[in-house]
Amino acid sequence: MGSSPYRPTSGLVPVPDRVDSMKELLIAECENIDWFSRAGQSCDSFVIVKDAVEPFDSPVYQYFEIWSSQTKETETKALGILTDETIDEIFSAVTDRYGSLIEKGLAEYFERRETRTENMMTNADLGMWPEILEAVQRDLCWAHVEYRIGSPGFFMRLLEVYRKGHWPCGWIGEFPDGKLAVL
Repeated sequence: MGSSPYRPTSGLVPVPDRVDSMKELLIAECENIDWFSRAGQSCDSFVIVKDAVEPFDSPVYQYFEIWSSQTKETETKALGILTDETIDEIFSAVTDRYGSLIEKGLAEYFERRETRTENMMTNADLGMWPEILEAVQRDLCWAHVEYRIGSPGFFMRLLEVYRKGHWPCGWIGEFPDGKLAVL
């Protein structure tokens, strides 16, 4: 199987895969997420970003720094347990299984969003569609990898944000202290 478009490849000696009996529970839980259903709405638990462009454009939200470091950490742990091919298979399976559900939720968000910012008025946020879709799929893929290796971490915690109908897209403050920023 080829490499996933969401993850760079790296080779390592194959290690037997661990299979958790609770796998179906995670699958069902992800299928029942109401993707983007509360995106843009207030929530006391998180900092709400103004629009979908803001987390990518503003260094305040540290999106790339935090997510990159957490991805590297998760991948390092995973490659000590799973083969590179197995991780690619997880990415492919997760993307195939949930991609259309995530895309549907994202489309519904863009249909109902109010035009409160210049980025929304010019549809610059709509132009971020591919990056947002890829970011959400990548978060979900890494959550499944964390689950598979029995090491819940950053990406498994993001599932709680997705369950609440938001998109986790940044961090305010020093990580891991501080507060998650969401749309």
